[in-house]
Amino acid sequence: MSSTAQPLDPAPPPTEVPRGGLPPLRFSLPLLLLAFGLGLILFQFLYLTKVDEERARRSVSNQCKHTGQRMALGLGRMLKERRVDAIRSDLKRHLNIPGVKEAVVVDEKQQIVVAERESWTGKPATGLLPAHVLAVLQKTLIENHRLIEAADDSSGMVGVFPLSAPEPSYFILEMDLKEPLLEARNAAVAHAISSGTALLLACGGLWLVLDRVITRRVTKILGDARAISAGDLSDRALDGNDELAEIDRALRETHSIISRQAEGIRSQEKRYRLMVESLPAMVYVARDSVIEYINDTGLRMLGLETPDEIIGRSPFDFIHPRHHESVKQRIREVLRGGTSAPPVEEEIVRRDGTILEVETVASVFSDARGQATQVVMHDITERKAAEARREALGREITNTSEREQRRIGQDLHDDICQRLAAVKMNMQDLEESLAEHAPALMDEADQIVDRLTDTIRITRSLARGLSPVEIEAGGLGVALAGLVRSSRELLGIECELELPDELPAMPPHVATQFYRIAQECITNAAKHGQAPIVRLAVTESPTSLVLRVSNNGHPMSPTADRSQGMGLHIMRHRAESMDARLEFELQPPDSSFAVRCEIPLSKLNPQPAPTVP
Repeated sequence: MSSTAQPLDPAPPPTEVPRGGLPPLRFSLPLLLLAFGLGLILFQFLYLTKVDEERARRSVSNQCKHTGQRMALGLGRMLKERRVDAIRSDLKRHLNIPGVKEAVVVDEKQQIVVAERESWTGKPATGLLPAHVLAVLQKTLIENHRLIEAADDSSGMVGVFPLSAPEPSYFILEMDLKEPLLEARNAAVAHAISSGTALLLACGGLWLVLDRVITRRVTKILGDARAISAGDLSDRALDGNDELAEIDRALRETHSIISRQAEGIRSQEKRYRLMVESLPAMVYVARDSVIEYINDTGLRMLGLETPDEIIGRSPFDFIHPRHHESVKQRIREVLRGGTSAPPVEEEIVRRDGTILEVETVASVFSDARGQATQVVMHDITERKAAEARREALGREITNTSEREQRRIGQDLHDDICQRLAAVKMNMQDLEESLAEHAPALMDEADQIVDRLTDTIRITRSLARGLSPVEIEAGGLGVALAGLVRSSRELLGIECELELPDELPAMPPHVATQFYRIAQECITNAAKHGQAPIVRLAVTESPTSLVLRVSNNGHPMSPTADRSQGMGLHIMRHRAESMDARLEFELQPPDSSFAVRCEIPLSKLNPQPAPTVP
């Protein structure tokens, strides 16, 4: 039975890439350059117009200021000398200068003192001078005769200059601004057109050079890059020793390296597929809760013939329904965290309805199509059966050992101890006879009696250790106290006991198992750990009863296999028999090693099942 070739990570088909031709950008570049040139001409026109107009205004302003100041000096002297005709002649001469529109002398009452037109003399300036000229004059008078430098409106530049005359008077000079501004605009248009055209031609020439030297070669490199993605690289390489030729050669070398790496990846994928197919465990890949790959072992575990019977179906079709909710929760955690899930034990249902117990490990990976889950299932049916047989054997060994220990304890207590007591009584009777007939032997007889007394005590200690709870009427606490005393005597170690004031009532078999666990811990501490001090502590919490046995002997190695020792196996079985939890503390804060056995209080006094009327 062999599965068909189902790709673990199918790659998308290559995209068809057109070869040859120039990119549309090459044909749109002239239009872009033309639009750029027109935009540059418009920008330069606006910018240069503003700059040239500002320059023209400054030039006219400076001319108005210098001319007005110079004329104001001469007019002031002539006005002191009352040379009105000379003033009018001078004003007429300046009005003939190109650019001068108006020249007149007024007093602080805005009456015209002297003008080129003789008819204006002595009349108010309000009806004769333009409004913008009067506005500048009014501002001068308001600002306390301060010199107002040239100010302009849309038509002219106006300057008002105080005269050094007996009476306050001012010289008003207006110069034309329209003509300089018009010339500035014309110059800006000419400059913008000439510079923009030159730059446009330079850009066009540069484009032609770049198109022939760079663009065509870059287009060739881009075509090769597209061909690499399609797996069809041409053999013709760029010639020359420039940077673009180097890029093309590097591109081809990269393509060669990628081709070799792709071949290696395909080879690795083939080896990975062979390895997956040869694994003695089920391996399947699921995406969006649908199986898209499964190996041959998985088909055999499910009792299937071909992959078509399971590909495209949900894993929940063969996972036992009792595990569906836990599996869904684990899948959500794996996909959310992007990590592997710890091994868990589950059950799967084969096609014939039989159930297999499996150990499942799930991990998530990502590819071009998104996230997927890879699941590995090991068949542990035989292992679980072996564990069950071992558990049953352990329980049988425990029960048998308990019965034998109880029987031997009873024999020691009821038979051997009685016989030894009788021998002791005989020796005491013999001592009375020796006192009369052989006083010299009294010391040896006393020593024999003492040895018999020690033997009887030790034998009774052994009997209590073999059958503790049933012998001692006081229950677990008295039995543990006896265990501590006998351990001191028999093992020669310092043994300490800590008990609460009152222990909860418990069934005899539970007390016996607690005692046996403590006894095994003390024996192991003395035998294997070489511990000089062993501490037994029984504590009670609101919910549980805890027995903790610690020692300061040799610590147990973290790498030690605690599943091999028969004593540890029996301790586990004893704990399981009373639904207790057994833990090994490898590095406790108060000792070298400790064993902790905890049983819920609810297990000590189980409630009887309600009777059905």
